[in-house]
Amino acid sequence: MTSSYAICEPALWTVWQHMGDLIASSESQLLHLKASHFIDAMSSNPKARELAKEVATRFVERLNRQSRMELSDIEHMEQVAEGIQDLLFDDNATKGSIDSVRCS
Repeated sequence: MTSSYAICEPALWTVWQHMGDLIASSESQLLHLKASHFIDAMSSNPKARELAKEVATRFVERLNRQSRMELSDIEHMEQVAEGIQDLLFDDNATKGSIDSVRCS
């Protein structure tokens, strides 16, 4: 695996059973985000809570469309970013335009 991967992101959005063990073959950096702290942070702000709810809904919908063989703990950050961008910006708006962010 190279850089820029999200590991175990499904655990932030749904009940998740990890698919295996991850062992680094070289020096690596890892950001650990405790799900309970993430939930607390998202819950403390109504707009963040609504956005997180929408992300979770779409994330689980995408998981449910995958076959069992396609499920993974590992996702490239480009795919993560595309999913977030699709959520934040209207289909008719220019992606990247801050005026088109849906927060309500």
